[in-house]
Amino acid sequence: LNSIEHYFRRKSDYKFWTGDIFCENENNKSYCIVLTPRCNIGHSNYDEILLCKISNIEESHIQEFTSTKIADKNTGETKGVKSFRTSITDDVTNNRIGERYRFLPPTPQFSGGFIDYKTMFTQDSVAFLDNYERVISLSDELTNDIIRKFSAYILRGGISETAFDEAHFYLTKMINLKKK
Repeated sequence: LNSIEHYFRRKSDYKFWTGDIFCENENNKSYCIVLTPRCNIGHSNYDEILLCKISNIEESHIQEFTSTKIADKNTGETKGVKSFRTSITDDVTNNRIGERYRFLPPTPQFSGGFIDYKTMFTQDSVAFLDNYERVISLSDELTNDIIRKFSAYILRGGISETAFDEAHFYLTKMINLKKK
């Protein structure tokens, strides 16, 4: 699948849809993606639209993606190719992507970028449509993957760090009791 096949110009009665990418009218550089579930939009069952910001591909990313240093001597894959491949395939072992970002590759229709799940926000639909213009829509396949990863990011459980010294004290105490 070519990356260009993930983007299309949607024609619909809906002014916004899950997976639509919008650009802020004021600076024309700030992008966001609609994450409100399709069923809510289809039934007008929302108070505000759920969105995430998309950060631009910067010069540092381009330098990383074009690095010619060898990453794998067996395959000859360069660090640049590996970083770009693992970004496109959403490999969470890629330090730039991890669990927080989803990479959108550049194409002639869209400059690409990184969806940052940490930047989620909501906005009234009227204010949103006054301030943003739709640029492109994502395929259902890619949209579903983005929603899946967003859900995983939101549902992280995480626990507080355990105080090592205290845990070690009780472990040592248990070991000493067994020796007696």
